[in-house]
This record gives sequence, structure tokens and C-alpha cells, in this order.
Amino acid sequence: MAAGVAALGIIPPTRESLGPAQVAVQAQATGGRTVVIVPPLGTVSAATHAAPLELEMTFARVDFEELGPLATTAAGRADLLAQMEEDLVDVIRASTLRLLLGAGLVGAVAAALVWHRRWGQIALAAAGGMVGVAALMGATAVTFDDDAFEQPRYSGTLARAPIVIETLRETPSVLDDIRSRYETATRRLSDLLVLAARPDTDPRSETTSILHVSDIHANPLGLEIADELVRNFEVDAVLDTGDLASSTIDTGSLTSLAEPIDRRMTQLITRLDVPYYFVPGNHDSPRLIDTLGGAQNVTIFDEQVETISGIEVLGWADPTFTTDSSVTIEEKDEERLELADEVAAEVAAQAPDVLAVHDDNLAAESYGTVPVVIAGHAHERDLRREEGTLVLTVGSTGATGLKSLTLEADKSYEAEILYFRDSEVVAVDYVTFHGSSDFVVERTTFEESELEEAEEAGEA
Repeated sequence: MAAGVAALGIIPPTRESLGPAQVAVQAQATGGRTVVIVPPLGTVSAATHAAPLELEMTFARVDFEELGPLATTAAGRADLLAQMEEDLVDVIRASTLRLLLGAGLVGAVAAALVWHRRWGQIALAAAGGMVGVAALMGATAVTFDDDAFEQPRYSGTLARAPIVIETLRETPSVLDDIRSRYETATRRLSDLLVLAARPDTDPRSETTSILHVSDIHANPLGLEIADELVRNFEVDAVLDTGDLASSTIDTGSLTSLAEPIDRRMTQLITRLDVPYYFVPGNHDSPRLIDTLGGAQNVTIFDEQVETISGIEVLGWADPTFTTDSSVTIEEKDEERLELADEVAAEVAAQAPDVLAVHDDNLAAESYGTVPVVIAGHAHERDLRREEGTLVLTVGSTGATGLKSLTLEADKSYEAEILYFRDSEVVAVDYVTFHGSSDFVVERTTFEESELEEAEEAGEA
């Protein structure tokens, strides 16, 4: 049984027709995700079930001549859905049978290696392999969440990332008395397949989008990545929660070396096609802030509220910048916590939609009184709720800057896009760059599910 389950990954994929495409289906005993690979779009996955079984479906071949007419008309889309829904049943049956037979064969071979030609033991082991895989697949089916692709993970061509993940959200995924799981799955798959033939769909849907970056630390690549995200995700503004400066030359006599870097970073920011809002961090000197404040598209937060495309944001500069290297991290944390009451008082007076700080210690007394807090400083992603407040901490957009060349070379470039509707955050796309090309986009949503909305409509 153990051998059959462990060897799932070596069982050859099942190849079947799914509408105008041929798909290859495989499984392996790891994770709890469903992975769909659609060349040339990329890979989309989601944590769909609790069982330790990863399901992978690859569109190995797509007949674009057949797909074209189906993708461009309403009647064609209906035919595509019906065709794919019918074919999906055959795909699942065939792949299930192959996995069971493969697991049985592996179990039999494992038993033969132990008991040689004791056929009763071999037959029992073959049955055991099949039972183990059947139990794993049964647990997958029982725990499968049809709405998991509301929060997908995407890797592929950056320009298509917002198109792919928004398409997955546009299709209602709620099962009702009429819609089956097969229909839900085929709607997802057909939308991805249509994108392969028609990739220029506008992904925006009546939202305001803000790119959140932080801790660039004088790394020009961080601003180049920000520029790519501004253009590909069509954001309305950039909100930087501080530490634009290098953390290695901001103390003592070394601060004099930073002036040319400050000017260069400011030049790169002026090239962005959207407004740039800046919350100074603990490494950002008064000279950098003055230099950056002279840029036409830059607004420096200094304990005031700014309206960003209809979103009221209170930005509070970090109070702990110093050229004295003897000041400890603990002393800086204590200073922030002491100021947290003053920040909370301003939050209560201004009632902003978002509180933007460099270190979330400054927001410690504001939880429960502001809908959203965004921060950086930690160089690690964090998403949590504190007393009802959504706290979003982004990793280092500059991969910790100069430190990426020394102690922290394994750090990724990270940023996030916040989507607002009616001044509320409805989704976040978290983007992680490994090096300067490979990336992953993860969507997290905060809206009520379509099921809850449907229930409310039914009650009304």
C-alpha cells in the first residue's frame, strides 16, 4: 500500500481529449493542490483539498483552429463548455483507472521483491496498493473545495498574470441545485483555454489598485520591478512604506556616500507613470526625504492623510532614523511603541481607510479602529487580522538592497497589489520574484463568497 501511494509520480500520465485540447493528467503523493498548466499562459494552482495528493493537468496540445471560433462567440463558448464538461468525465475516469492499476502494479512488484513467487501475497499487495490510492483519491474528492481557485497561485508571463487571475475570479464558482462540480471545473478550464487564444482581455473590474512596495534599500532592481508591475497590473499609484535608502551606509561618516544614490533613486522614481507616495522608514535620512520631495510625482507622508484615487491613507513616518550606530533595535522598537498612542489618536480623529507605517509597532494601538494597516521593515510577508484590522506586511522589494550581495543573498524581491472597491480592500496579489525573472503571483480575496451573496438574495 505504501509503495503504491509513494510511486504515484512515476505512473505515466493519462492523455485524453478535453474539448479542442489534449490534456495529460498526473498525480503524486505530496501537497494538497490542483495544478493546471496552460501553455503559453503559465501555471495556475490552488490549495483545493486536504488530502496529501497533488493533481496536475497539462494542456499538452491545443487545436487553435478549432478553439478560435469557439472562443469568439457566445454560442461557441456554450458549445465549448458542453464539450469540455462531457470530456472531463472521461478524463477523470481514465486517469483514475490508470492510477489504480499503476498503484496495483507497483504494489505487486514491491511484494514480489520481498516474497518472490508467493502469489497470494503478491495479489494481496496489489490490492493493497489500489486500496491505498483509492482512499487517497476518495479523501481528495470529499475535501475538494470548488472555490479554492478564487485565491490562485500563478507563475508564467508577467504581462498575463493579472488577466489570468482575474478571469478565474470573474466566473461564478458556487454550486447550486443545477450546477455540478464538472460544470464548475470546466468553466474554470475553458476560461483559461480561451485566454490562450485571446490573451488581451482587460483584467480590471471597477477597482482601485495600489502597488505596495517597501525596503528597496537603494537597489535599482527593486524600482525596475515596481515599474514592471505598474505597467502590467495597470495600478493607480505606488505606496512605499519606507527604507528606500541603503541600510549599510546610513550611519556615521558613511552617510556622505549616500547622496549620489539618493539622487539616482529619485530619478528612477520620476520615470514611473503614476503618483508615488512615500512613508519614510528608519533608514531614510532627512536629505533623502528632501531630495525625493522635489520630484513632481512624489508625495511625502508626514503624519497627514492623503487621498489616493479615492482611498484615504494616513501615512506616519518612522521616528527612529539616527546616524548613531550605538542605538539598539530594542530601543527603536520601544520608541515606536511609545508613539503608538499618538498615532491611534490621529487615526481616531481622521478615520482613514488605510494606515501606512514602516514598522507595524507604530500601529499597535490602532488595531480595531482602522480597516487596514500596511507596513514593511520585517523583510518578510505577513497577512493577519488584529482586532478586526487587516494587517499587510510586505517583504523587501529590493531583496534587502546591498545586503542581497552579502548576508541575505537568498532573499526574494517582493511586492503586493491592493485592490479597493468602495474604499475596502477586496483582494491582494502578492508578487514574489526569484532573481529578476522567475516569479509567482498569489491572489488572496476578502470579499464575501458568491454563496453567501446568493443566500442573502434568496432570503430577500
